[in-house]
Amino acid sequence: MKSSSRRRLVAALSALAACAAVALAVGAGSGAQATGRADWVATWAMGPAGAGIILTTTWHTPEPPAWVPYESSKAAKNRLVYALGHHLREKGIPCVAVAPGWMRTELMEAHHAPGELDGRTETPHYGARAVVALAADPDAMRFTGRTMDVAVLAREYGFTDLDGTQPDLNQGRF
Repeated sequence: MKSSSRRRLVAALSALAACAAVALAVGAGSGAQATGRADWVATWAMGPAGAGIILTTTWHTPEPPAWVPYESSKAAKNRLVYALGHHLREKGIPCVAVAPGWMRTELMEAHHAPGELDGRTETPHYGARAVVALAADPDAMRFTGRTMDVAVLAREYGFTDLDGTQPDLNQGRF
């Protein structure tokens, strides 16, 4: 195994282990025990304000599965959002995962011919605008426990990518 592949594998497994550790801390047990752990996460995450929103980025896991460590880490995040959304609902703390499409980053542009990514990618700004819109929404609780596509949020809140479009690269895939 090449050292770059080994580093990526270790990073992905570390991310998976971190998600699993938090999920175990939150979800181990049942009933009051699990709710108590979720309350601890809320207190830890929200700090002295005791209120806010928990947001993360993620990805839907495609069928058939792609790279197992990556898919596993995203599946763990998605389930954690679902569990926290359930347990923190009574506290009024939304927990939402934001799923962008294929991102057009400097790294992607370095590995693809000019124009190859046109119409097939979105900028990181598109996902960031989804996070900002959710954070500013006093009714974000309606999305708690869910994985939301950036394109769905763009239509809901009316924001666009840098080029003025609302790409929906996940449409029909999941």
